[in-house]
Amino acid sequence: GGLLNDSATELRITDEKSIEAINIYKAMLNIDNSMPTKAQIGSMTTAQMFINGKLAMYLGGRWMIPKFRETINFDWDVMEFPYNNKDKLYIDASGWAISKNSKNKNEAIKFINYLSSKESSKKFMETGLIFPARLDTSTLLLENDKTQKPKNTIVFSNLIKHSKPTPISKNYNTINDIVNEKIKSVFNQNYDFETVFDKKTITKIERQLK
Repeated sequence: GGLLNDSATELRITDEKSIEAINIYKAMLNIDNSMPTKAQIGSMTTAQMFINGKLAMYLGGRWMIPKFRETINFDWDVMEFPYNNKDKLYIDASGWAISKNSKNKNEAIKFINYLSSKESSKKFMETGLIFPARLDTSTLLLENDKTQKPKNTIVFSNLIKHSKPTPISKNYNTINDIVNEKIKSVFNQNYDFETVFDKKTITKIERQLK
């Protein structure tokens, strides 16, 4: 499933696969209690709960590794996010951009070229914070990580093989905000998906695609 189709032109959250996935999360939260409730999380984040040994598994990205290396006092490792072999996982990336209103575009281009260089990528990589987009430094990352956790860091390279970019539309943030606000009722109050995402709500979201 997903939020939008691959071309970001149509809403997919009402697809059968999407609703099935949402109901799985809903059951984990409200039936078998394998996910913490909002009350159980309280003022903490799920990352803090994992660090404190209150969660057996934390779902996140590589950006948490430096923090985990500094604060976790138990044995830990990473694994790929569970996925269906028939579908690809969505993956995101970070980068730099230059404003069209920049008064120093040439200097900005030079600076971005520097940030994207092999030398800079290696420095970013050594912090454990990122997995570089440059193939000539990603192999160095795997060698560098052999001496520290996580031992299974190669998953960050492997997952690229069965991943695809997250579809982003012009008003993606607005769509995402509407969905996130509505879906709280499904998860936290155990409401049915169809009740929360009624025709009026779906129409409101679809307007953002035009």
